[in-house]
Amino acid sequence: MYKPSFINLITFLLMVITLSVAYNEINAADKKLEMIWNFDEGKGDVAKETNKTGNDGKFTGEGKDKIK
Repeated sequence: MYKPSFINLITFLLMVITLSVAYNEINAADKKLEMIWNFDEGKGDVAKETNKTGNDGKFTGEGKDKIK
C-alpha cells in the first residue's frame, strides 16, 4: 500500500493555499468593479457599459475622430 510522504503532503497543502489565495483575490477584484466599457462597438461616440446601470460613457475632445 502507498504511503504519502511528508514532502508530498507539504507540497499538496502549499498548492491548496496558493490556489485559494489567488481565487479570493480574483473575487475581491470583481466586487470592487464599478463598470466595464468594451470600446468595441465600432460606431458613434458612446461607449456602452456591459451591465445595465446606465453608466455609459461619451467620447469627447481631440481623440474622438481617431477611434474607428
